[in-house]
Amino acid sequence: MRICMLLRNPFTRDARVLREARTLARAGHTVTVIAVRASGLPAREERDGFTVVRAVAGGPLAGPTIAGAGAGAGRTRSLPRPSLAVFARDFFFSRAFHRAAMANPADVYHAHDLNTLEPAARAARVTGAHLVYDAHELYPDLTGLAERERARWRRLEQRLIGRADAVVVPSHARAEEMARRYGVTPAVVMNCPEGAPIEAPADDRLAAFRRPREALLVYAGGFTPNRGLENLIAAAETMRNARLVMIGWGSLEPILRERAAGSDRVAFGDAVDPDELIGVLAGADIGLAPYLPVGLNNILAAPNKLFEYLHAGLAVAASDLPDIRNVVTTHGVGTLFDAADPASISAAVEELAESADRLEQAKANARAAAPLYTWDAQARVLLEIYDRLTR
Repeated sequence: MRICMLLRNPFTRDARVLREARTLARAGHTVTVIAVRASGLPAREERDGFTVVRAVAGGPLAGPTIAGAGAGAGRTRSLPRPSLAVFARDFFFSRAFHRAAMANPADVYHAHDLNTLEPAARAARVTGAHLVYDAHELYPDLTGLAERERARWRRLEQRLIGRADAVVVPSHARAEEMARRYGVTPAVVMNCPEGAPIEAPADDRLAAFRRPREALLVYAGGFTPNRGLENLIAAAETMRNARLVMIGWGSLEPILRERAAGSDRVAFGDAVDPDELIGVLAGADIGLAPYLPVGLNNILAAPNKLFEYLHAGLAVAASDLPDIRNVVTTHGVGTLFDAADPASISAAVEELAESADRLEQAKANARAAAPLYTWDAQARVLLEIYDRLTR
């Protein structure tokens, strides 16, 4: 079966898309990922048995918000763009993705997120192909959207979701919300890592940050708004027996580095390839997921990093949000906090780090829980969808 995936980013670090494309290619499907062009990246490349075609021009309005598109260093919050510019941007992106999709005939058009659903649906309708809608986010609930933009995405999703032969979401809480909104029954394919959990660090990149008698904390992921990262740095400054390493990339990096300048408690590591990340993370003690409870998309998140921390054998300190709380409390892998309050973050982490026995037990529990959250199990759900479409 020929599968054409549409993705509105340059496809450099999108672990979910990488896993899905690789899994379907290994199952014998012909997979092409249509992505956005970017300087320094090839227009076409072969990766792990599938093809990446960067056929759609990007530009300064590529993201859903000003901050997401690369705000200046002085910006600390996400600001909506003028609605006319946003509408024009989305119109031209949709038209460009539709052209690229039609230039790559497929049996299934797989839309990664709502911002590619319209061109994928049009291509599927014109060619008689199947349509899969992979809703990475509750897109109309992304923070930073202007209300007109938010309403437009809601209407689009309402209009097109019924055309999809399958709807895929990354968490059970989001599946319940999509069912409530649209009367659909999404399949849940969580963002779990490939491969078996590891017992020891496979990479010593974090060793340089470790100091005697201190717990090593790590945040791994995007440096983007509403993830509580400014509060995380403020909390780390007050901790007595822990040091924080930030591993990632994104529009907030200059701001975060400025806030941590001269700090003895916060350091920055280089971004890590998704296939190497768990081996690097295993060199730390506690993994942090400080999502702010801002908007339903954040509240119902089940982030990649949560499962990556388990596979790396780390204790977890994370926001007290539904899916995150379920994993942390069910398996006893760590502690919860209010990401809006640096004092809450600091108190939760110190309580976990100050007791060597509790910390080691949480790490042991993480290693025990990790096999329950593997990509092998998630891949079976994805492959069953495509088996059904093939039949």
